[in-house]
Amino acid sequence: MFLLKFMILLNIQCLRLIILSSLIICVLGSNFVTRQSRKASVHEQERLKHVQRQVIFYKFLNASIT
Repeated sequence: MFLLKFMILLNIQCLRLIILSSLIICVLGSNFVTRQSRKASVHEQERLKHVQRQVIFYKFLNASIT
């Protein structure tokens, strides 16, 4: 009887540990995804700035030619 209670308590502790570790993994994974998307959006903003500079340059070039 004592062994059965001990095994049940051990299983409950193992389940708690599994749930806690999976929650930690989910939080770390979501932080990683957020950080990666933030890096991608910063890269996209830099690319858009570069394209805008090119458009302004070509407008200036076109205006100076005509």
